[in-house]
Formats: sequence, C-alpha cells, structure tokens
Amino acid sequence: MGYFILGYYLSNTKRYCFNNRKFAICLIVIGTLITFMGTLYLTSLSNSLDLKFLTLGDLTPGAAIQAAGIFILIKNTDFREIYGKYSEIINNHIILFSKLSYGMYLSNVLLINLCSKIGIFSLNIPPFINVPIMVIMLIVILSVMLLVMNKIPIIKKATGLNNNLNKG
Repeated sequence: MGYFILGYYLSNTKRYCFNNRKFAICLIVIGTLITFMGTLYLTSLSNSLDLKFLTLGDLTPGAAIQAAGIFILIKNTDFREIYGKYSEIINNHIILFSKLSYGMYLSNVLLINLCSKIGIFSLNIPPFINVPIMVIMLIVILSVMLLVMNKIPIIKKATGLNNNLNKG
C-alpha cells in the first residue's frame, strides 16, 4: 500500500526535486548504498553472510528510496526524444504495460506459487539465466491472462484494466 501512496505523492506534489533526473539518480544511488552498507553491517555483526536487506525486498528503506528514484527518473524521461520515430509504437506498448501492471501486481504471487508447486522454478539453471527467463515468462503469461480476463464481463473489473485499453 505504501508504494501506491508514494507513487501518488510523487506524481501530484509540485516540487522541483520531483522533476529532476539528477535527484532521481541520487536517490537510486543512495538506496543502493543503504542496501549494500546494511548488508555489510549485518554480515559483520553476525560473522556470516546476512542477506536481510535483500530477502526483505521492498520492505527496506533502501528499496523504498530506490523505487522513488526510479519512479522520478521514468516520470521525467522523454521517451519520444530517446526512441525517435518509434516513439508512438513504444509509447503505446508502455501504456498497455502500465495498465497491465496493476493486475500483474495483484496476481503474480498466485502464478509464482503455482509454478513453484509444478516445479518450474526449481530448475538447476544458474540464477542469472533462470531469473530473467522466469520474469519474461511471468510477464507474458500474466499479460495474456489479464487480456483474456478483460474480455469476460463478470471478471473484467478484477483485472485492474480500464474498460477501454486504447485510451491513455
């Protein structure tokens, strides 16, 4: 719930720093340093590798600061300038993905648990290969699932999608 409130606050509060990409990059660096230094500190206290700052994920101060920085950075990036003539196609995909993201957020744990029970996540593949494959697989499956669910009138409201996907 806190990240929804943070996103709303960062979107609707008129402050110079929330429109500054350098400030966003500073937040990302500070959040990363907090995670890194916290891990080093806890590891030195226990004399063994302590990954609480990583296993707690988005519940740590470092992760919240990083999330704010990434939000501000993306909010203040002109993708039309970066992608030139492809900007409309990319923009449409970004809008669709952003509309799907809420439903993905609500349903990804169910799919991850299902995949774990089936044994898909227990493959003996190195994490630097396995994690990107699983993320892509989850995004594709959840996107298709949500788009299909959005066509069913009774279930449509549970997807988190607007009634009209073509509107921005």
